[in-house]
Amino acid sequence: MAADQTDRFEAAREALRHDSRLWHTQHLDITCDGCEAEPIVGHRYKCCVCEDIDLCGSCMRALWTCCYPPLKQGGRPRRWVAKLHSRDLAEKWAALQTAVPCLHPSHKFQKVVEGPERAVVFTFGHSSSSSSIASSNGSSAAPAAAASAPDATSSSPQEQKDQQADEAAAALAAVSLQGTSSSAAAGAQEAAAAQPADGDQLEQFLATFRPSACSCSDVAWLVVEQGSSDGSGAPPASSGSSSAAGGSGSGAAAAGPSLEERVDAAVEEWEKLATSGRKLTAADVDRLAAKHRILKGKWMLFARSGEEADAAWPAVARAVCGGTAGAGQAAAPPLCGSAKVSSTAPPPDNSHVFCCYVDNYQDATDVQRVCRGLQRAIPAGLLQDKRLLFKPDIYTHLGIYSRNEWGIKPSTQEARLL
Repeated sequence: MAADQTDRFEAAREALRHDSRLWHTQHLDITCDGCEAEPIVGHRYKCCVCEDIDLCGSCMRALWTCCYPPLKQGGRPRRWVAKLHSRDLAEKWAALQTAVPCLHPSHKFQKVVEGPERAVVFTFGHSSSSSSIASSNGSSAAPAAAASAPDATSSSPQEQKDQQADEAAAALAAVSLQGTSSSAAAGAQEAAAAQPADGDQLEQFLATFRPSACSCSDVAWLVVEQGSSDGSGAPPASSGSSSAAGGSGSGAAAAGPSLEERVDAAVEEWEKLATSGRKLTAADVDRLAAKHRILKGKWMLFARSGEEADAAWPAVARAVCGGTAGAGQAAAPPLCGSAKVSSTAPPPDNSHVFCCYVDNYQDATDVQRVCRGLQRAIPAGLLQDKRLLFKPDIYTHLGIYSRNEWGIKPSTQEARLL
């Protein structure tokens, strides 16, 4: 039986070991110690000596383009990443060395290709998404600094030559790094030009990653999400949360504190209210959510077996992506911005949970629209558990679960599948 389980998961494991223009990985709750991005999207590199030092693909490429002995020591600069834009390679290296404490020559970084701290994400909605995903996965050989270099039209001919030389050196260094570069920039453009339509891409993703064929020891979530409105195909700016595809923003990113800072402020205010002596209610939670712009929420569905999850997940994913239900059917707009399904847990737990996200849980009309869309998308009798439960993300951040100390119901709305 154990051998059968291993064989069942091997196809998904093999797919996760390789780059793809159809999907990318997110490393959940993992922060890059270079640029401090969280979660790390695409490739992740972990120091083999230090316990908790990780770099994203961009910082790893930057590291390899400036591998020179450091000329100076010092404390970590507040905005060290700006130094990566310098044309002085020694300055780049010094910035990296002070930011990441384990850049000793004896330390090695290894690409992370397994582990449960990951989600595999299919991004829909823009034809250019695959090239952007390829870049985030490390397929682009140019270092992150090149993106912020002075525009070529305003540089002297000699500066342009120097920049081209830097990019060529970066390409050679990235190719020597295991898995860092699977193609040159031209190859990525050719792949983007030849890519199939969104619907065909989605079907390939669904066939490759079935919930019952993905182990929680390899990947936590399977995700479909809409690309950014700027056409880059990148995940929405509010997705920097511990739950892939979740985020907790109010839609488009707004200027001001980050999501993490807003959550911390909301939790601190909630704890003060909890010690005030008065009874807390759902209305208090709603006020905090509006004040700190933590407005995302999710409809949750439940499958009792891998077979149910495999049957229901394509229906949910196609509805979320919109217009990809099959030939001969009228194109439909995307149901919502993102959805995800959990992978297979160790026996005897055979259940799976689906989450379909809305940007603003206080928009009752939109919440009900998504609910009706899910009811239409999932055929009658497909899931034995017919519950549809809605839970705002702020409830999770504040620790409002079943049998909580405040007596607040953990789900704010309920419905049933048809």
